[in-house]
Amino acid sequence: MTDEQARAMRILIVEDEPLIAFEVEQTLTDAGYEIAGVAARVEEAMAMLEDGALDAAVLDANLHRVSAAPIAIALTARGLPFVVTTGYTREQLPEGFKAGTLIEKPCLPEQIVEALDDVLQARRKLDSAV
Repeated sequence: MTDEQARAMRILIVEDEPLIAFEVEQTLTDAGYEIAGVAARVEEAMAMLEDGALDAAVLDANLHRVSAAPIAIALTARGLPFVVTTGYTREQLPEGFKAGTLIEKPCLPEQIVEALDDVLQARRKLDSAV
């Protein structure tokens, strides 16, 4: 994805560790993405999802020991692609995460950019085929 294409993409970051959230935000911004918001709790993320026009999300599977599955389910229901960062395997995650692209922690922020580029490119191909 070119920087010009990425700039039009609004991304929600859902991460409960402030330093990781900051690093992901900075990396995505440097890659040309627009950050629609950063949330550390399920309720915050759900409010941002309801309020904003989003193109995709980067989602930590657990937020302060609470599953982020409701967010994943809401993203899926809206047809929004998302990347899940987690220490769990796909089999260990609740069903709601199945539509997301999984990246195992620990991961590099650049891996998140690559995965996000891939899911957004796949979405564009799907949208153009319809």
